[in-house]
Amino acid sequence: MRLPNIRKHLINTTLLLIYFLLPLSAAKADTAAVSLDIINSTTDESSNNTTQGWAFQVTKEITLTKLGFYDHNSDGLNEVHQVAIWQAIFPTPPLIVATSIPSGSATELLNGFRYVDISPTVLTPNNTYVIGAHMLTSADLVIVDATSFAPNTTINWINGRVPGTSEPGFVYPGTPVNDNSRFGPNFMFEGAVTVSIDIKPNSDKNCVNINGHGVIPVAILGSPETDTTLIDFSTLVFNGLLLKSNGEKCDFNHVNDDTYLDLVCKFEDNTDNWIPTNDKATMTGLMMDGTEIEGEDVVCRG
Repeated sequence: MRLPNIRKHLINTTLLLIYFLLPLSAAKADTAAVSLDIINSTTDESSNNTTQGWAFQVTKEITLTKLGFYDHNSDGLNEVHQVAIWQAIFPTPPLIVATSIPSGSATELLNGFRYVDISPTVLTPNNTYVIGAHMLTSADLVIVDATSFAPNTTINWINGRVPGTSEPGFVYPGTPVNDNSRFGPNFMFEGAVTVSIDIKPNSDKNCVNINGHGVIPVAILGSPETDTTLIDFSTLVFNGLLLKSNGEKCDFNHVNDDTYLDLVCKFEDNTDNWIPTNDKATMTGLMMDGTEIEGEDVVCRG
């Protein structure tokens, strides 16, 4: 249902005031590298004086902000854990960054991991990295067979890692293991805030015809975490496409069954700007305070 014109005018006036009152310096949210579904996962209780972790690559340059360790019951760690990231260069992997995660429950807890801040550290594409954590005893656990896990779209998870059989202590874990495992250490990095989008809302199929004619509607769905009235819609780009050049570009509406206000925008169909994609398309933009947002949805070519 469309909002009455008076209400739309009031909202647009409010947005304009907010736009000028808030600073527009670039801002990013700290994003976890890996999210775990630990239901029915197996934990390792025999990790005495060993370093375990996992190998990964990044799809674009990122800046690390925190290192962390898994808190099995989210009730505090029983011992201190050294956590580090190495670059996987044979025969002497260089140490990139390291810190200690203290015991107890005073550190930041997010989705089962306890984090501490580190100096901003840049990782770049076309390199393989290994993150590892030292466990002096088996007082704290690691996940050795995750039912499912979800790497951030910027992270290409490769495999679990353990040290060689004769390498105790806090050392580079260079031996691969081929299961969804060794999730003890984790890290966070600067990244865009994820929003939910719906391509061609109220349509069962998200098929688009990129032929230079018409517009493609895309909704950013409101939620407790996403206040769509604070989105700077002039910055939105949908898979390379820009907002339509004339007429009403965006409108507040309700496209699903919840009570949160959704933002529906129309993007100009342009064969030159469209970024070829297999099955997903991405929306990017900024909140009015400069925070980056990003969302994706499945798409097909009609």
